[in-house]
Amino acid sequence: MSNDASQGLSSGISRRGLVRAGFGAIAAPAVLRIIPANAQSRVIKIGHVSPKTGPLAGFGEADGFILEQVRGILATGLQSGGRSYQVQIISKDSQSSGSRAAEVASELILGDPRHNQSGRRSGRG
Repeated sequence: MSNDASQGLSSGISRRGLVRAGFGAIAAPAVLRIIPANAQSRVIKIGHVSPKTGPLAGFGEADGFILEQVRGILATGLQSGGRSYQVQIISKDSQSSGSRAAEVASELILGDPRHNQSGRRSGRG
């Protein structure tokens, strides 16, 4: 009977895997309670990267008009789950360069070091 039990463990889930899964199940509720606390910003930020200068600037000529229309529509914010969220659209110039576009997109995703949490310019850079 012990051979059958050991064969079941060796062909299926290992003891180490079972322990890891158990700890993961125990830790999941604690982690899920922490995540919403970090995501309680009242501002939804939308990043926009477009060529405003350089040889491809003609493709971005209408961006200013379109962004102002969208900002006008979203001026009162968005409602979701009974809460109101302000919307901030941050537009960056790609300077008609793929590497520059990647750089400014990275700044938008990871957070621009020149802006603090409230969106105001800080004293740095």
